[in-house]
Amino acid sequence: MKKIGPLSTDLVVACAIHDLKKSKKEGWVSDISQMLRKVMTPQELKENLDELIYLGIIWTEHRTLDSGRAGRVYFITKEARKMIKETHDLFWDKVVICLE
Repeated sequence: MKKIGPLSTDLVVACAIHDLKKSKKEGWVSDISQMLRKVMTPQELKENLDELIYLGIIWTEHRTLDSGRAGRVYFITKEARKMIKETHDLFWDKVVICLE
């Protein structure tokens, strides 16, 4: 299992989604990709997003961008919010060092 800092890559993706939400932003795939560009490829990001959906940690919906194009927005499921928030609060500072 690939890790970034103390977390597996799928937990890093979930924490990135939580971090965007905490910053009052939506979890657009482009924003997640931009945030994690130094540590994972777009293909790795897609694989992690698929795994998180399969595990029931995140869900997605299609929305319209300001430009009129369609895009996907990712959210943490209600059942996983507490776990992801606690993981984010404990480990995100260590992961951010790897993202810089």
